[in-house]
Amino acid sequence: MLAADLESRLEEWRRWCLSGRHHRGQCGSAEGNWRSPQCWNLVTHAPISMNTHRAFEVEIIVVAMPDPWRLVLVLHYIRRAHLATIRRQLRRRWRLDHPEPVLQEARHRVASALDGSARHAVYARIA
Repeated sequence: MLAADLESRLEEWRRWCLSGRHHRGQCGSAEGNWRSPQCWNLVTHAPISMNTHRAFEVEIIVVAMPDPWRLVLVLHYIRRAHLATIRRQLRRRWRLDHPEPVLQEARHRVASALDGSARHAVYARIA
């Protein structure tokens, strides 16, 4: 799997994860969805299209991963944490000082699992 394809799949997974939850800084009640009727503040966003099946495949892979790799992916892609924050979390929990190799290994594991699931899906269609 190409690096650009993997990044697009992980970004799609991020959008899927955040689509059903309230974001930080947003009210959890009905007021959180309120928009000002003033015409000068009107900002319309086009809905972002995503393939939920592909995002759910990534979710299944990430949930099955061991803790350090799962934590790094969640912090990096979903919470958009800085590397210093990720480093503190890894040092505190697993005494790992460098998040970059852990993030690369996590990406590699997701890519190899996605390649394996794609091959499995092709063989399942043939059989």
